[in-house]
Amino acid sequence: MEFVLVKFTGRRRVLVDDAGMGYNRDESGEEQVLEIPGGVHSVRLGGLHDYLPLAHDVDIRQTSVDNPLVLEFSSTSTSSQPAEEV
Repeated sequence: MEFVLVKFTGRRRVLVDDAGMGYNRDESGEEQVLEIPGGVHSVRLGGLHDYLPLAHDVDIRQTSVDNPLVLEFSSTSTSSQPAEEV
């Protein structure tokens, strides 16, 4: 297994090859590292498409819980807080 940290301002479901793999933040709002299978994947966020890039196409290898692959998504929302997915 490999490890990914998905950075986004709100709490969103993380989709890996269109399958839900958890959330980028826990219920208290803290970022969390997700465990996913290694290999080539397309990673995107659930909910509104108010972020860029729309997906990260990555080959995930040689990560650890202490050194995860970091993927960043930037909000394109004009509101002060992006919509949160529950």
